[in-house]
Amino acid sequence: MVNRAYAERGRGQVVVLLLFLWGLIAGPAIAGDDAPAKRRPYDDTGRFYFYFETGHRALLNDKLVGDVHFDEPNGWDLVLGGGGGYNISKHWGVELQAHGFETDVRSDSLEKLEEYSNIAIVPAVRFRWPLGDYRQVVPFLTAGIGYSMNDDNDQHNPRIKVNADDPSLVGALAAGLEYFLNPDVAVGFSLRSLIFPDQDVSITVRDAANRVVQQSDSSFNQTSVSFLVHMRVFFGEQAVRRSSAPEPSASHRFASRVRANSASSKETTGRIFEHGCSTEAGNVEWIFWPRNLSDVRKGLAPKCCCGPPQRRLLVRST
Repeated sequence: MVNRAYAERGRGQVVVLLLFLWGLIAGPAIAGDDAPAKRRPYDDTGRFYFYFETGHRALLNDKLVGDVHFDEPNGWDLVLGGGGGYNISKHWGVELQAHGFETDVRSDSLEKLEEYSNIAIVPAVRFRWPLGDYRQVVPFLTAGIGYSMNDDNDQHNPRIKVNADDPSLVGALAAGLEYFLNPDVAVGFSLRSLIFPDQDVSITVRDAANRVVQQSDSSFNQTSVSFLVHMRVFFGEQAVRRSSAPEPSASHRFASRVRANSASSKETTGRIFEHGCSTEAGNVEWIFWPRNLSDVRKGLAPKCCCGPPQRRLLVRST
């Protein structure tokens, strides 16, 4: 029965990891992808998000009391977690994290005694530093202090009681890296340490007549380091960065498109609105207000213009 329970738990952990990997693959298809021609820097400022994560936890000290200790027979201490947050600025954000674990409590002399679960809720700040022209690779750090809920459960022998379920404070520090698959989905990995204070633990063993034959008290510490993979999904549209130049009024929107002939080497002097230029292969095309019509080849220039210019450019056709 014990081996069967371990096998079932192992299968459950494999299913969780497979579902997570499916999410990594399916996420980009669900969220859609940028067309290459419309690609712009990824910007998660001012956006809400949620994430989920999984991985492996390593306790710095697995001892409880006497010969009683935390143990995972399959060697894999599964972490399940997630949370949500909001990016306040280019570098700073806030989030609420949730981390969950469950492990066996075993004795070298008495075998498995029970299972022990822990759920930590941590408000945290998040600092990130996007890299590259497209801000697609994002290193990050998180730090916070929260509340840990502990529970002794699935007691195997009613005559043996382990008491280690007092709640406690918990600190969380993490460093990681993530990569935007598209503007709405990022995947990554992190190293996270949950830092606990020492907690009290006791074990009471009774005989068949319900008499206490063993009583031991001690303290233990759940501080751990976890390696995690995660997926982060963002809500809403990413901000569109606009030019600081003022928009022209309705009376200023009369403009002409002038295409410089590739065979000409003549310079054309013009005054141009910031939002009014584009580039085409082999030619340069501008929406502009000319300063000197005599400098423009006949037939290519507008015969009138209106509105104040925003800046002056020299355009040389090639």
